[in-house]
Amino acid sequence: MRIFTKEELSGQWSNENWGFQITGDHSFIMLNQNKEQVGKGTFKIHENFLVFDYQLDTTRWQWTARIDELKKNTLTLTDLTNEVGKQESLRQTYHGIDLIKHFDFDHFENATIDSIKKQLEVDALPLNRIIDSNGNETEYYWYWNNHNRFSVVISKELSDMPILTLPTVPLLQYQPSS
Repeated sequence: MRIFTKEELSGQWSNENWGFQITGDHSFIMLNQNKEQVGKGTFKIHENFLVFDYQLDTTRWQWTARIDELKKNTLTLTDLTNEVGKQESLRQTYHGIDLIKHFDFDHFENATIDSIKKQLEVDALPLNRIIDSNGNETEYYWYWNNHNRFSVVISKELSDMPILTLPTVPLLQYQPSS
């Protein structure tokens, strides 16, 4: 029998019907099918059992499930409280705690291409021209990082400036020569 830890289960888990978000402090948020919060409470892990103690509206509930499997971002639970024996598979989503990085580029003072790459933790920003649904080039370039699941979009006007070849020049201070 495998013993699970709260660190392994931290984050958001959901399927088409419901979900929950576990944080590292033994608390969790219950989610509906639209991934909206409908309740919150605490949880305990006893070897391979997960026990939720929560409140929905004005009623307190407890739900116990056996953790059958955790692999490749899929958690399989067997209900031991309501629909006894019913197995649920939940996928880990990337809206959970510590699973998504937040970038605040709205308040970037003296930002440079190098500082943006450093914050994004990438060595390069290989840009591709965005093509619309009719096959025409748009006024934007795009970089997609599939591994970390983020994109960078910049305008053609900015990409035509030499700031991309002068990575230490602050973007807001760059004055193109006329």
